[in-house]
Amino acid sequence: MLSDALAIAGGMSSQGSKSQETLSADFMSLPLELKTAIVRACEPADIAVLGQLATHISSIVADEMAAQTSSEMRSITLLVLYSSVDLSCHRDEGTFVSGLTVVESDNPLRVERDGRVDQIIRRQLAFVRTILAHPEYALLIKSLAWTFLNLLDESHNGEEVKERPVWKCFKAMRNVEILDFCSLAMSREVHTPPPLFSSAKKISLGGLMSFAMASSILHSGNPEFITFLELNDVQDHGQLRKGKSLLGNEKPSVLRETMYPNKTPKIRHPGPMRDHLRILTGKCLSLKTLILRSVGQDYIACNFWWSPLDEIRYKQWAAFVDSVRNTLRTFEFEQGLPARYHIPGGYTYGHRQLPRQSIRPMDDRYLRYIAPVLFHGSWPELKDVVIRGVGGSVQDHFVDCNNGGDFWRIAESQHRLQQALEPNVLLTLEQEATKTFYLRRSTNWFHR
Repeated sequence: MLSDALAIAGGMSSQGSKSQETLSADFMSLPLELKTAIVRACEPADIAVLGQLATHISSIVADEMAAQTSSEMRSITLLVLYSSVDLSCHRDEGTFVSGLTVVESDNPLRVERDGRVDQIIRRQLAFVRTILAHPEYALLIKSLAWTFLNLLDESHNGEEVKERPVWKCFKAMRNVEILDFCSLAMSREVHTPPPLFSSAKKISLGGLMSFAMASSILHSGNPEFITFLELNDVQDHGQLRKGKSLLGNEKPSVLRETMYPNKTPKIRHPGPMRDHLRILTGKCLSLKTLILRSVGQDYIACNFWWSPLDEIRYKQWAAFVDSVRNTLRTFEFEQGLPARYHIPGGYTYGHRQLPRQSIRPMDDRYLRYIAPVLFHGSWPELKDVVIRGVGGSVQDHFVDCNNGGDFWRIAESQHRLQQALEPNVLLTLEQEATKTFYLRRSTNWFHR
């Protein structure tokens, strides 16, 4: 019967009108759950055909029944079309050439327009227009995957689309429970987003964005109900004050990060984001899965890092992990290198001798802040722990400066972790990261 109903849903032009009438009636007599499952089995482009089916039924049955049938079919197709919306490209498989490097699909360096990105942009613009015209459709959306891009509207001579219509579209989605959001926009938004997706219980957030954008997603709802949180290399544009980006000639290492009354920095340094987890610490009382992935500092004298700020980031991570120990079932931690490419002048140190190091700074910070949280105290619900990228390699131009003399600290940490966790906890330790990452930086910003 399932194959017959699917055939009806696709249209059966080879059959006579009497056969169509009989099969259509059979289909509409199925339970609602089965009819919905049949519609879900169709390709999205084919679901529109079901509207034609409803029109056909209305022409062969009594008016009252036709109205009821058409209404039910329309409700089913809308529910299937809008319950789960995927307008993303940040989880595309494979790698992509960008300038002098090769990156994964969730790296903001994937800025060169390809057919896939252009297709997503066209679909996003059409979707926004549809939701603004029919905001009732937004209430049907339970799951949303969205890659935030600098949208260019070809109908307006390639002019950049302002974000207010997008924010209005997102604001209408009041029932989204599963959110997968990644920003690949190389320039920050013009208009600050309002609080968004306050009903989300499972959140995956990644990419390059302003703190305001991250906060509009992470801090808009009730964190008590969040059960899944993935932060995948969230990078901060940096700003001189709220809503105003850092200038290219500013040196963040000499700019003190001043605070608003809520402890959010007015001046924000670019790079791996901080403070977003600090605000959630102690509030995520139902969190079961936590995934933290990020680029890390592999060389102590690298120009693009300011160590004191990154120390704060690891401390904030550790405090948050500690705050969810009573409910956490799965914890994944991964740190790694930025995409391998050369910036002319970016690694110029003149004739001075480069200092040597016995351990990568990112590994040292993991050992001093993250690992002790895992060693100590109980984890009553913990089932899976994955640690990747601790003790890994450095970028090619720093190999001669890294002697690995403190590798024993990493080995000792791994042994202690194995001893501290309960026997039923599945522990995965991998020395190298599974991917490369993005680091927000500029050749004009040297942290010396």
